[in-house]
Amino acid sequence: MNPKRVIAAPPPVRTAVIPRLREVQIYFSEKEFPASVATVFFRHYARIGWLNKAGKPVNWKQEAFRWQLKLYQEKPWLYSRHTR
Repeated sequence: MNPKRVIAAPPPVRTAVIPRLREVQIYFSEKEFPASVATVFFRHYARIGWLNKAGKPVNWKQEAFRWQLKLYQEKPWLYSRHTR
């Protein structure tokens, strides 16, 4: 007799949630960043297919937060809410 092997199903493939440019611009404007910064962010991630260095899909809002934090740390006087 030959015992039957149970083959496990592969894990589900996680796909990136790809935002529209307008969604990104709204998100950035809510955080008081200009639309030009949102456009640069959008084009960067669109160019790399919304994937991280390991080839896995990115959470775009999490990456946008990191992008904004880096800009604020580099030039706080440009992005400070209190200086406008």
